[in-house]
Amino acid sequence: MDISNLYTYYMFHINEIFVRKQIYNTCNHFLVYIIFFLVTPNSQLVNNMF
Repeated sequence: MDISNLYTYYMFHINEIFVRKQIYNTCNHFLVYIIFFLVTPNSQLVNNMF
C-alpha cells in the first residue's frame, strides 16, 4: 500500500470522526497516530510533515 495514500486515508477519517465525536475519540485519535508512527518509523513523508 502506498504510504501517502494510507496517510491521506487516515487523516480524512480521523478528522471526520474527531470533529463528530471529539471527546469520545480522543484516545483512538492518538492511538492511530502511535500505530502509524510505529508502522512507518522511517517514512520520509512522516518525517517531513511532523
